[in-house]
Amino acid sequence: MADLRADTFVGDLSDVGVSKRGMVRTGMRGETSTDAAHRTLEVASERMVKELVKEVVHRAGDHGFVVVGGVSEMTAWVRDALPKHLEGRVLIDPSLQVEMRQVEVRQGAGAAASELTKRWQLEEVAEVFNQARAGARGAMGYEETEQALAEMRVDIPLLSRARPRENPEDADRLIGLAFAGGAHVEEVSGAAADKLDTESEGIAARLRFRVRPQVGLSENGGGGSSEKATTGWTAAGTTEAAD
Repeated sequence: MADLRADTFVGDLSDVGVSKRGMVRTGMRGETSTDAAHRTLEVASERMVKELVKEVVHRAGDHGFVVVGGVSEMTAWVRDALPKHLEGRVLIDPSLQVEMRQVEVRQGAGAAASELTKRWQLEEVAEVFNQARAGARGAMGYEETEQALAEMRVDIPLLSRARPRENPEDADRLIGLAFAGGAHVEEVSGAAADKLDTESEGIAARLRFRVRPQVGLSENGGGGSSEKATTGWTAAGTTEAAD
């Protein structure tokens, strides 16, 4: 848990910003000590938020979740400062307050993170299903997912929590294939696991790219040409145009 503080000693600000020259017009005044203090604290808070966001991004990585609590104004500031790639993995929990004991913060953050994880898993399963059914970067069912794992095309395999219990040796083999391919294994529970069990044999995967059949031409021995199927792949974010 990072400990970043915005305690800033502002000292005696009674004369800060106050003009030493006489006023040439009535109604004009220099910066008061209150104005200077507010400005100093705002600068310190902005610096703290930048440091906090940098630390959060580092600790969250590509798969972590973020729970933000505290004063509503500050939580909104932190939420808006977080990068876009963390959207869907951030939860604002108003029940978490600065005055709470550390053990209370850990318990509250743990409960919030658990709820956030379940929500993300359900959204991820639905998205992978949509990708798979559209012939894009998703795989459904045991056979298709196993093949993608063997070919190291999987980014995130999704395993229902029931599958390792029902067939632990096979689950270990699939997880070993995932690790060998540098994938991040996600074991899902709750409604997401029920959806996996019902519609996809308890397993699915988000793919880095999808292998698809392509039709090409090759010359045969008689000087003519014949069609043959070859294998190609489509990576994320690419498009193709047909003549």
